[in-house]
Amino acid sequence: MKTSEELQKIMDYATGTEKYTRFNVGIAEVLLTDGVVAFIENADAFWFVSDVLSYIPSIRKKAPDEYLFSVVLNVAKGKGNLTITDGDNIPVASKHYAYTDCPDGEWSFYYDSDSNVLMYCKEY
Repeated sequence: MKTSEELQKIMDYATGTEKYTRFNVGIAEVLLTDGVVAFIENADAFWFVSDVLSYIPSIRKKAPDEYLFSVVLNVAKGKGNLTITDGDNIPVASKHYAYTDCPDGEWSFYYDSDSNVLMYCKEY
């Protein structure tokens, strides 16, 4: 696993994608951009995508007219919070992590429900 600084340097280069990676956990499937793949591989955070996918059915029901959702993972001192908000910045899902080994930082992503793509914020 990388440090926060090492991971941030890697993510600074995540500004577009050349290929999509299909990720499926049974209840939902999503396409991941290169930036998301870089994040989960370097932060050892495959659980992050699984958790986001677990909320997709409910966020689509809560905000059926929205197509772009903000997904933010805040990590500090081994604890974290995942928050998914709609286009009006209204929370539609959240989860607290009493423990995580993900590097500290605010890691921001977007979920596009029209194209079913999870992307790093700089890839939008």
